[in-house]
Amino acid sequence: MNWYHGTSKTNKEMILKTRFHTSLGIWGDGVYFSSSRDGASLFGGSIIQAHIPAAEMKHIDFKCWEVEHPNEETWPEMVKEFNCKAIAIHYPSGEIELCVFDPDVIRQINLSVTEGG
Repeated sequence: MNWYHGTSKTNKEMILKTRFHTSLGIWGDGVYFSSSRDGASLFGGSIIQAHIPAAEMKHIDFKCWEVEHPNEETWPEMVKEFNCKAIAIHYPSGEIELCVFDPDVIRQINLSVTEGG
């Protein structure tokens, strides 16, 4: 499956020169991707397309997760217990958010998906 990462043009250039680096988000330190370009564009006009092997991720149904674990502040520690390299969070809208904890599993970066700001 292809995944999309939205960022600024400056950050995109840095990512392509070096590599992805994790940053803090709701699911913990990771590189965040969306299953759609539209979803990724909410985070920046420059979109990087990448492939992450499905075998590296654990899937979470957000609706069930939110009911079972209502305190968002505990989510990063809870997902660490999965001991996986990435988690795919499936939202009721159909969108899937991917948090990659280990950037080394990111493959096949497409350099020219979007050239926005």
